[in-house]
Amino acid sequence: MISIQDRFFKFVVKKGPNDCWLWSGVKDTSGYGKFSLYAKRVGSHRFSYELATNQKIPSGMVVMHKCDNPSCVNPNHLTIGTFSDNAIDMVKKNRSRICFLTEKQVKAIKSSNLSVKDLSKSFEVSTSCIRDIKKKRTWKHIE
Repeated sequence: MISIQDRFFKFVVKKGPNDCWLWSGVKDTSGYGKFSLYAKRVGSHRFSYELATNQKIPSGMVVMHKCDNPSCVNPNHLTIGTFSDNAIDMVKKNRSRICFLTEKQVKAIKSSNLSVKDLSKSFEVSTSCIRDIKKKRTWKHIE
């Protein structure tokens, strides 16, 4: 009979020890791997963290990616923290959908022909913030 660890690693694509180890199995819409464990789906990054540390993740804690790659299961790229820690990490790394702009800035973004990446750098907000403005998901009332 195949061990749980062996079954897990059948879905892991490893390059080097410092590279992301990519989950090749089932993923959710955000790109996070899902692993079936005793008829229950668990996050593959969470399982990898528990497997590597031989510890259960404390209740209320999340497993964060230092590499910002949701399909990565390399335990060297994973750390635990609170939801608040994760939110702060997202803002620091410009991955948050939270963006603070003025109406004047939004008008400039809407009329600009610059790339999303360039606008993101210019206004110091995430690319998702710029995309949401351009696709009229946010700031709909501004022309």
